[in-house]
Amino acid sequence: MKSSFNGLIKDLRAFSNQFDHVSDQNKKLHLKELYRQPLPEKKSLIEYVDLLMFLIAHPSNEILLASAEKELSRVTSFLKKMSSQKRISFFNSGLPYAEISTQFSHDFSGWLMQQKECVVSVESWNDGTTPLIEVLKLTLPSVEREYTSTGSANEELLDALLVKKENRFEFILSQLSALNDRPMIKDHLFDSLMLTESVMPKSSTFSRPYNRLKNVKTFFHQDILKKFDHLALLNTHLPEERKMEEQERSEVSDVIKRSMALMARETDPATFMDKDSLKVFDLERGISIAIFGMTPDRQLPLESYLGFTLFKNGFPMSYGGAWVFGRRALFGINIFEAFRGGESGYVMCQLLRVYRQVFGVDYFEVEPYQYGADNPDGIKSGAFWFYYRYGFRPLDETLTKLADAEFQKIKTKPGYRSSEKTLLRFTESNISMNLGKGIPVTVSELVLKITKAIQTRFKGDRLIAEQVLIGDFTTKTNLDKTLSKDEERVLSEVAFLAAVINPDKKRYEVLKEMILAKSKDVANYQSLILDLF
Repeated sequence: MKSSFNGLIKDLRAFSNQFDHVSDQNKKLHLKELYRQPLPEKKSLIEYVDLLMFLIAHPSNEILLASAEKELSRVTSFLKKMSSQKRISFFNSGLPYAEISTQFSHDFSGWLMQQKECVVSVESWNDGTTPLIEVLKLTLPSVEREYTSTGSANEELLDALLVKKENRFEFILSQLSALNDRPMIKDHLFDSLMLTESVMPKSSTFSRPYNRLKNVKTFFHQDILKKFDHLALLNTHLPEERKMEEQERSEVSDVIKRSMALMARETDPATFMDKDSLKVFDLERGISIAIFGMTPDRQLPLESYLGFTLFKNGFPMSYGGAWVFGRRALFGINIFEAFRGGESGYVMCQLLRVYRQVFGVDYFEVEPYQYGADNPDGIKSGAFWFYYRYGFRPLDETLTKLADAEFQKIKTKPGYRSSEKTLLRFTESNISMNLGKGIPVTVSELVLKITKAIQTRFKGDRLIAEQVLIGDFTTKTNLDKTLSKDEERVLSEVAFLAAVINPDKKRYEVLKEMILAKSKDVANYQSLILDLF
């Protein structure tokens, strides 16, 4: 077998997700031939690493698994020996020893600074909408604030404060940590500095190919599961969550956060993860799903933003989250590019299964971006039909009728594809899967009622409204417990909520329990919302 490096990759990609005897033999021969080839110092190497990751996550036997791991090790050694100048070709790729450069949040930057596997520094910081001097006016000790009255540029100011160049990013992070008790203000100020950060890996551990869960039992594929009873899967009882000691809990959390950093991305649940809320479920076909909430100071009013990372044979394969409120969840899923072409439908249904059974959700809604709005790839791939096949339908009845008619054509006319115009029409409405009865109330509907009540009862004075409603609530529930700051914030939320749902005595008790549960146990909090409605 003789072919170019790119030609061999193209051929290997074509049968990477096929698992018959011929395909397995072809994988073996192609990997053997690729092993003999010199590795390229260009972007086609990124495609090769992605392909190796797919093969390792979807192995058909021990021999192919070992061959793919061996090639990955060769690529890693190649990158380690490469000069930093040549390694620029792999900038922001997440490959071993390749630099990541982007703008992260304050909290995520702080976490990165603590990682021994990488070095973090400021790459640029002179394009911010807020000068550093204005930020330091709010954070420096009062005795040093005279430095901020000089109008100095960033470098001059830090020179005057005797901050060494190698410590300047750490200094800025530390200064803004003084505002940890006011996280929204801290985030606004840090983001307005617009610091571009350089993250330079020190070991192969800080890379997409090696950022994996430990001690994983490998699932070997005999096929790719495309056809299955999705309702039966959603109803299949979940196993018990994984029992984790503190060290393992921290390791799983770090893998989740690294998976974001290596793609130069962030999600709020990953960045502000409450490790105590982290649950891991080890499911079928090499899938493990981690779900997690956010620390109390970052939680949303009333609803819960619950993130997930799905692992395939140890690799972070997919990420996203759900905005959960009782029976309802607005759901979003992203599959990392290296793992596309696998069992996407099965993966999504496993995620819905976990959210359904852990949090009692039976109504899932998806926004149009996921299937094409401002997303050309979603239109090109016909992503709408991916969701349709698993029971999602447009909220708009006219679009549902159109979708049903189109799907009938797809089933009966060989080669038929919906037009781009039709697929774009579907993005005019959210889509939903309803496994229960009726359509559950949204947080937005409740907030609108609260806004109207403030205007009607209190002439728009929100301070008076909050004071009066909290007073009414504490009187009716005999709430005499000293509350933490986080619990006081929830008290305000449920007091407004109580004003528009007219609770009876029993429901007042549920609202009272919600105050104590939200910052401590998100699953219990969601259970209480189910009781409330």
